[in-house]
Amino acid sequence: MATKTRLPPPRLALAAACLAWTTAASLAAQPVVLVPTGAAPAAEASESAPRRIAADRAVRPSDNVAIAAAETGVLRRLPSLGRSTKLAGEHDEILWPIYLTAAEAAARPRLRLTHVAAVSVMPEASRLTVSVDDRPVGSFPVSANGAARTVEVTLPTGALHAGWNALRVVAEQRHRVECSTASTYELWTEIDRAHSGLVFADGFAPERRSLADLADVSPDETGRVRLRLVVGQDPDPARLDRLLRLAQAIAIAGGWLDPVVSIRKTPGTGPGVDVLIGAEARGALPATAELPSDVVALLDDPDPSRLVLAVPEDAATLDRVIGQIAQAGRELEGSEAGRLARRTIGGRVVEGGEISSFADLGATSTEFTGRLFRTAVDLRLPADFYPADYAKVALNLAGGHAPGLDRKSRLTIRVNGRQIAGAPLSAHAGEIFADRLIELPLSAFRPGRNRLEIEASVPHPDDQACDAAVQIDAGKRFLFVDQSRLTFPTFARAARLPDLAASAAGVFAALDPATRPKIWAPRPDPETLAAIATLTTRIAVADGRLGAPEIAFRNPPTDAPSAWVIGAFSDLPATVSGAVGVEPVAVHDAWRRRPAAFERVSDVGGPIDPVARRAAALRLAALEPSLDPIVTGTLQFRPLAEPGRKDLVDEWRRSIESPWSPAAFLRGAETRLRRSFEPVLGAEAPLPRFAPRATTGVVFAQALSPNGGVWTLTTAATAAALAEGVEALTEGDRWASLSGDVVAWDKASDEIETGATKPRGFFMTASPTPGNLRLIAAGWIGEHPIVFALMALAATGLLGFATARLLPHVGVRA
Repeated sequence: MATKTRLPPPRLALAAACLAWTTAASLAAQPVVLVPTGAAPAAEASESAPRRIAADRAVRPSDNVAIAAAETGVLRRLPSLGRSTKLAGEHDEILWPIYLTAAEAAARPRLRLTHVAAVSVMPEASRLTVSVDDRPVGSFPVSANGAARTVEVTLPTGALHAGWNALRVVAEQRHRVECSTASTYELWTEIDRAHSGLVFADGFAPERRSLADLADVSPDETGRVRLRLVVGQDPDPARLDRLLRLAQAIAIAGGWLDPVVSIRKTPGTGPGVDVLIGAEARGALPATAELPSDVVALLDDPDPSRLVLAVPEDAATLDRVIGQIAQAGRELEGSEAGRLARRTIGGRVVEGGEISSFADLGATSTEFTGRLFRTAVDLRLPADFYPADYAKVALNLAGGHAPGLDRKSRLTIRVNGRQIAGAPLSAHAGEIFADRLIELPLSAFRPGRNRLEIEASVPHPDDQACDAAVQIDAGKRFLFVDQSRLTFPTFARAARLPDLAASAAGVFAALDPATRPKIWAPRPDPETLAAIATLTTRIAVADGRLGAPEIAFRNPPTDAPSAWVIGAFSDLPATVSGAVGVEPVAVHDAWRRRPAAFERVSDVGGPIDPVARRAAALRLAALEPSLDPIVTGTLQFRPLAEPGRKDLVDEWRRSIESPWSPAAFLRGAETRLRRSFEPVLGAEAPLPRFAPRATTGVVFAQALSPNGGVWTLTTAATAAALAEGVEALTEGDRWASLSGDVVAWDKASDEIETGATKPRGFFMTASPTPGNLRLIAAGWIGEHPIVFALMALAATGLLGFATARLLPHVGVRA
């Protein structure tokens, strides 16, 4: 959790950075002079030799880096971080928390990185730099000409520690032929997570000895960890609840951001963890068959990418094991940087009212020589956080910029991909700032994970020359100091539902027991149980706490105030889909054409073959008449024009007209007034109906219920499609993008679709203190300004009327 103590202004850090910044001005009243960042004058021909030497050094890897001709040894892959492994732009970095046993740390494994870069990247001026616990351990140029390259870094003795370590990869990239700011968006280098990680010698045994070593397991090719709960018989609801809490404890202790969980009767194959529960399940493996029934055993598999945990099945012992695993997850071991990286995975927890430096959030100080600097941090806000404009987030930036930059130079702040603030970098003589304040609207954030990006566009007039030699040995243009800080206000705490972002962050656990939804599973087959286990474990990881809702194996009663229904669409009554705003007839028509053979291309709990999935997606696309068949071979589907679509000219006219034009204002006045007065008058607009296509893999929808709660539905065409769709939906990037009240994963395009927004209601999650109620009221007024303005006018009118009636009766009568 972020510290609540105020940090002093970073004057010492800035002073040190400024002294190191060789192009800074003297403190006397003289103009600041920096080395030009463009092409050198012709008279300075003597600089060509040093620049040639710099270019020659730029293409050389450090001494401990070698290009791997063949992949040897045992690879332990890098884990998923909930984001792409693509390093984009001129400056980008990825930070992995890596757990090692004492034997692994002493073995001095090699670090293997397989990567491919865009053809526009200039290898002479572009490098990947690797550091462990903020200590550089290797550097090498990126691959050229779009070809994949595998390099191996020999780590120094003592670089790795038992417990958690912080592995950081930083990319500095420059364009081959362009020096414009726009060209920086063409730069990228992607790390192949299936072939990257730590490499141990053949036959090496990791020697896992404690419950904390559950974190020491290799992910699969996608970076996700497979957690297989092996039981001897089908679990009843009470036993399933305990199994789900066990899976959650293991995932949280292991630091797995988006695990895939299954419940099965036999151990699986491939990377992952098999949890054998009870004597009957232990009998499936010879190594565990003879263990006493009350023993908890952690066993290394001959395949080091696998791990076996055997636990008893009686309720009291299993509860004790769950507590021990949860305690092991709280007592982090390893280096200071490693523990910090582990705590910030999935976003640094922010409860409101604290001050956090960017160093605490995982960012690093940077001296930047390019044209477009970007750095980002992840924040995890409470699930019952009410996002509205009742307060501001203060961003105090520390850093500086060089003199002579283009007038277009500016800072841009983005939250979740949206630009929300900015400031010019207009000081012609350069500027060094220790506490530059930029206020961010609180409404730009959302419950759960948020990504805040700082972008500095610092073009220089000399970029027009675009000298490649200067790009290799360029002058510094921008300084970012990691003692920049974020100050968060006190949050209004109330659940505003329907909102899938809040639901994905764990808001159900904060609701009153009377409105907290129960999970209803009409048919508890293995695929449906896998979907339930993966969803609840993913929510627990996002929330950071254990908690499984009550489960029932039947359809919910129609008068239930709240319900979360999970199951195949064919097992559900039409009232369930109708309650959440999904058109049941359209769903039936869309999904009845899907052959069952296309639903899943592997067994439950095992990784899905990507080639088979793409082939199945192509076959599904052929069933959807609204997709253009000419481009389906690339899996980049283009919707065709639908019958009865509005006139294109009219659509274009409306899209380019100003929202403040009289026509646009009159056209939207009725809608705005109706939306503004719905919360006051209780008028209920008809629920928009979401209609999936034949290629829709899974639907996740939510709506208010007439009985004062909220109904949620997770469904797919079949149970197999449900397991596959939930696995895709809970992947890091997709899960973080959930918002609104209905989302659907399309199997053909592999994208998330969203539906229209329904009316929302407030559910109190905290005590109704005056301060919390004041913040909620201020946020509601900010969202309904028309209502507030009319209420103010009405109050003014009443005051005037009362005054007019009172004045004749006041004073001395003649």
